[in-house]
Amino acid sequence: MKSILRLLVPLRLRLDIKPSAKLLTEYDLYQYQDIVRALQSADVTLFHQSKDRFEGDFIRWSIFYLIDNLRLVMFRHVFRKLLAALNHHIVAITDVTVALKVAGYKTPVGEDPSDADAECIIVNLIGEDLVKAYVSWQLKKIVVAKTGAFPSLRKASKAPE
Repeated sequence: MKSILRLLVPLRLRLDIKPSAKLLTEYDLYQYQDIVRALQSADVTLFHQSKDRFEGDFIRWSIFYLIDNLRLVMFRHVFRKLLAALNHHIVAITDVTVALKVAGYKTPVGEDPSDADAECIIVNLIGEDLVKAYVSWQLKKIVVAKTGAFPSLRKASKAPE
């Protein structure tokens, strides 16, 4: 049962279905506790620390890619919080950069994110159908759909080709 849950938990997290703390405790899946907490609070730092701390376990269980893929769900939560705070459907790229800094995101070389990093993240979210929006490159703004901007992750998840 535990080996099934090791795979099922990250798959369901990708669909934004979070396991209960009781389930994680009952089956001694402590490796996921901080990841779930990070996804709930959009805490990029906590997510990366937890992913790095249990990297060996995730690799041994052959789920490291699944865990790493949750980064997009994390960035979606950060962007969703930003939109809620701004209360507007047009967002400047610089606002996304600031939101990423506040959430604790660092580039792979440990630097603060740039506007180009923010653009890349947003384009990936759009490409994966996690956010309904487009980027206005001339204005350096992201125009988000007024309704249905964040489709259900169950609908957004693409089947492997």
